[in-house]
Amino acid sequence: MTTSSATVRFPDGSRWSCCSSGDCCRGFDFGPVEPEIISGLQSRDIESHWAPAAEAPWHERRTDPKGGEAFFLTKRDEHCVFLRDDNLCAVHALFGAEAKPAFCREYPFHVVEDTRGLVVVARADCGGFHRSFLDGQPIAEQVDAVLALPAFHPRRQFVPDQVVILPTAAVSVDDWMALEAVLLPQLDRQRSAPEAAVAHLRFLLHDLVNRKPPTPDSSCYRSAMEALLRMLATTLDRLAGDQQPDAAYGGDLAREVAQAAARALDGLSAPLPPLDPHAVDYLHLILRSDLMSKQFQVVGGVPCGLGLHLLSATLARLGTNATHGGPLTPTDLGRVMPKWKRLSLHGAILEALRHARPALADLFLHVG
Repeated sequence: MTTSSATVRFPDGSRWSCCSSGDCCRGFDFGPVEPEIISGLQSRDIESHWAPAAEAPWHERRTDPKGGEAFFLTKRDEHCVFLRDDNLCAVHALFGAEAKPAFCREYPFHVVEDTRGLVVVARADCGGFHRSFLDGQPIAEQVDAVLALPAFHPRRQFVPDQVVILPTAAVSVDDWMALEAVLLPQLDRQRSAPEAAVAHLRFLLHDLVNRKPPTPDSSCYRSAMEALLRMLATTLDRLAGDQQPDAAYGGDLAREVAQAAARALDGLSAPLPPLDPHAVDYLHLILRSDLMSKQFQVVGGVPCGLGLHLLSATLARLGTNATHGGPLTPTDLGRVMPKWKRLSLHGAILEALRHARPALADLFLHVG
């Protein structure tokens, strides 16, 4: 874990550069957009500069459950209306980065505030994350620019009442931050495949709170993984059939990952395919980034978050359609992982994962 100043942290050695994949303009809901961005594009007569914006409304006003209203960019063929054929942004090309919504300018960086300051990570749902994590621009060189961007929404704050660290144990936020300061350096020193990494964290967590770790049960682990993959396949099939034209996560994206989940189920009885050293580093960086940015909290705590990492890694390893016969590479894993990471933000999938917390916890408890 590296500190660029007294209050800003990011995963040690992390890198990212834009690869112009265009994936950030697909598979998301594009809003809320700042009203001044909408009015700025209107004043520039965007319709006369960009033909797709003139063919149909390029933005819409939506009402949220609390009665408020917000602007969203519309989609064409499951991508942002402003995505060009070369996977670049028409707004950026025409008027510069300042004319784009704040969430577009910040992506793929994710900023979280905790009791020790700010955490900055690159998001693994970016289509360029697996391509540039080894040789991209160091995140250390990008932090200041990211933090200087205007923020339309307040930064996410990590302030839960308590943090679940074991299925039967929870601690205060301050105690978790103290534990994190011990766990992350040890995790950094032991780069290993997801199963070994999570097993190591399980041992450390039990040891740090003076609990005896359970004896892993491989049959329980296998049953939990199978149940979770079946749940994902069912939920993704339902999303793939969503015919609403503005369905943010439906259509081709859900269909591709549903097919990956089906392949993973078919391959679950065989040993997991080996990973090359770069693929190990790729999955290890995702694990460290998710821990630092507190992604575990969306599914109810550290054990379920680590179980979700195991599920994600298994889905990527067994769901890829690699045919070269050698150890899997980051490119192989990148056929599934970024798409799944995007879909895991969908409300229906998050709800399903939260209902599946016992199975996620079983993965954490019983990984060998």
